[in-house]
Amino acid sequence: MRFEPTLKAIPAALGVDVGYSATKVAWLVDGQVVTSSFPSIAERAADSRAELELPGLAAQGSGCLIDVDSVRFFINTTDAVPTHNVSGRTRLDQFCLSREYIALVLAAILQSGLRHLAVLVLGLPCHMRDQLAPELARRFRGTHRIGPDDIRIDQVMVLPQPVGTYVFMRSENADVFHAGTACCVVDAGWGTVDTFVSDNTFKVDPNRSGGVPGGAAAVLTAVADLLRHDHPGRHNDLDRIDQCVINRRPLIHNSQEIDLAPYLKRASHVAEQTAARILDRLVTAEDLSVALAGGASHYFSAALEALLGRPIPVVARPRFSNAIGFLLAGEAARGHNK
Repeated sequence: MRFEPTLKAIPAALGVDVGYSATKVAWLVDGQVVTSSFPSIAERAADSRAELELPGLAAQGSGCLIDVDSVRFFINTTDAVPTHNVSGRTRLDQFCLSREYIALVLAAILQSGLRHLAVLVLGLPCHMRDQLAPELARRFRGTHRIGPDDIRIDQVMVLPQPVGTYVFMRSENADVFHAGTACCVVDAGWGTVDTFVSDNTFKVDPNRSGGVPGGAAAVLTAVADLLRHDHPGRHNDLDRIDQCVINRRPLIHNSQEIDLAPYLKRASHVAEQTAARILDRLVTAEDLSVALAGGASHYFSAALEALLGRPIPVVARPRFSNAIGFLLAGEAARGHNK
């Protein structure tokens, strides 16, 4: 189906969370939060006549063609598309400054139907936010031409990744922020696990906030190494293994079904090491209300609970919590600037 957004010219806020697996988007329609997502895949488009005749939109599937610095990318905005080791994805810290990243964010704006953003809110892992946020904001601020459409972005906010979930939690359940007790969001992603600690007045504790390496990729790499030992083969497709874990189904390898549960258990030391590094950053969790978020939260939940000695709740809508929080932060900034 051809992607045909409903154009909206009224200045608005938009939250975009570009993750390794998926790009999540949140915006308001008639006062209600609307969310959408699509795989974080920006592929260089073939220079075919069909695509050249569709400068803004693509006819195949649901997606769009976007030119960035004279390079054309196709972004398929169908959420059901598999993401197994597709070229155009990267784990490099500098990815947020790449053409592919810009194409993904512009595709997210197209998908929302918004054309004039008062505030665009993006997120970066804690350990790179201060270094890269100014350049990232500069690249998006202003007017972007996409096919027949002009997209205007007045202001760009770049927040540490877990702040989105933190804002979302505060809007959903303010009771979690008790006076005298700080709240900690542990945001488990593909390459890093970030912590964000703040008290009930939004005063951030920088010494306990930040990122540690060792997200889902580290756990899945250990699982793949174990699989190679027991079942000869490459086992390089971490996305495929990840999807089997998420959907609780066996991995099919050489027409055989492999139960991944024992391999996850044998690789649990990787999650435990990451959990220990998180506790080293926090120093203690005795004064904290801790919540877990992020697409890799299931890999670290047991290790964190064992280390902290108590249940760790997973936030509601963990897939979209950052994007919704970014949106809410953008709406607050927009209201403040009116």
